[in-house]
Amino acid sequence: MQGYPENGGDEQMIRFLAIFERDLRRFIRNPIVIVASVVMPILYLIILGSSFQGELKNLSLAVVDMDSGPYAKRIVELLHAVEAGPKTVRMYHLSDQGSAMQGLRDGIFKAVLIIPSDFSRDVIHGKGGTLGFFMDNAESISANSIRLSILSALSDIKNEFISVR
Repeated sequence: MQGYPENGGDEQMIRFLAIFERDLRRFIRNPIVIVASVVMPILYLIILGSSFQGELKNLSLAVVDMDSGPYAKRIVELLHAVEAGPKTVRMYHLSDQGSAMQGLRDGIFKAVLIIPSDFSRDVIHGKGGTLGFFMDNAESISANSIRLSILSALSDIKNEFISVR
C-alpha cells in the first residue's frame, strides 16, 4: 500500500476515542445538557403519547337515502349497526342532498353518504351500485376514522354489488 502507514487506522481510532472520551466527560459535567438531551425527549414523548390516546366518538355522518329500496335499506341497517357499536359514528338522516353538502361545508357533518335513487334497481339488474361519499378532510384523523367505519360496515356487501366513488 503506497502512501499509507501500516498502523494508520489504529492511530485514527485512538484519536477518535480520545475525542469521544473528552466530549463524553464534558457532557456528563454539564447538567443542563443532560436534561436537554435525555429528560426533554422523554417529556415530549409522554405529552404527545397521551394526546393521541383519545378516542374519536360521535363523528357525524349525514345519510341521504334517495332510493328507499331493499338494498338501500340494508346499507342503512349496516350503518346503524356500526353506530350502535363503539359509538364512533353518529348518523343523521336527511332527505335533501343540498342541505347535507352544506352541512359538510359548514363543519356540521364530518362525512356525507348519498344513496342515489336508482341504487337498488342497478343492483337488482346486476350493474352494481354506486354510492356517493364525501368527507371533510380538514381533520385527517377523524376523516380517516369515519371512512374506515363506513368501509367496515359495507365490507360484507361491497364486493357483491357496490362501488364507492
